[in-house]
Amino acid sequence: MLADVTVEAGLRALDSRYDQAAATLGAGRWTAFRTITLPLAAPALAAGAALACPQGHLRVRRHHHRRRQPPWPHPALLLALAGLLRLERGRVEVSGQMMADAGTGVCVPPGRRPIDVVFQGLLLFPHLSVLENVAYGLRRRGGLRKQEVHQRAEPWLDRLHLAGVAHRRPVQLSGGEAQRVALARALATKPKLLLLDEPLSALDAEARPAALQLLGHHLAETTGTRILVTHDAAEATALAQRIIVLEAGRVVQQGTPAELAADPRSPYVAAPFTS
Repeated sequence: MLADVTVEAGLRALDSRYDQAAATLGAGRWTAFRTITLPLAAPALAAGAALACPQGHLRVRRHHHRRRQPPWPHPALLLALAGLLRLERGRVEVSGQMMADAGTGVCVPPGRRPIDVVFQGLLLFPHLSVLENVAYGLRRRGGLRKQEVHQRAEPWLDRLHLAGVAHRRPVQLSGGEAQRVALARALATKPKLLLLDEPLSALDAEARPAALQLLGHHLAETTGTRILVTHDAAEATALAQRIIVLEAGRVVQQGTPAELAADPRSPYVAAPFTS
């Protein structure tokens, strides 16, 4: 029996945000496909082939399509800084280097920007171990051998108390452990700009205080600029040196946590600090 097996269903079911997370860690399109998309799609494709072709005959039909991408919950600002959203106007400059300029058409690919991201939802690669997740950006950007990359990644596991789970997959981690892996993965490449999008949102109330303390400790030790997006005033106050309050996409006030708490200029600004 000759059967048609399409790769479309397997690819369509994937969350393409994993590819974009790989891009921010230095992977080009082909590398992201080879190291992330293909391994994640392989089980579904293999199962489909086994069911469709019991006699071992297989014909693959190639479809050109766009994978369905869930809407990004992330702010457009972070996407534009990371290179995942093209600017319509304005520019992005990091440490004197032009990353994007709508006026001239300059747009440095995500993997070539000295920027890393801790995504909301974390987006740990589910088919890789903790060690491999942390090492991913180091290998793509550093051009090092696997053994050398692991030697550089292992100290980050020690610093974030992850050495005991180095060979586990993300599905085997607690919420706090997964959050620390995402932070280690982003910090390991020593980015000049670190973006954090609701990094504690996946944690329950019991785990959040310890995670907040650990996050604050490691952010204080990092060099460069850190931009944190959060809806939690306590989180912003504990982690930020300066807060910019946005309402409906517009800046309504900015200052230190103490300044905003002492002199809020609107009920919207005052609410988080008085609730």
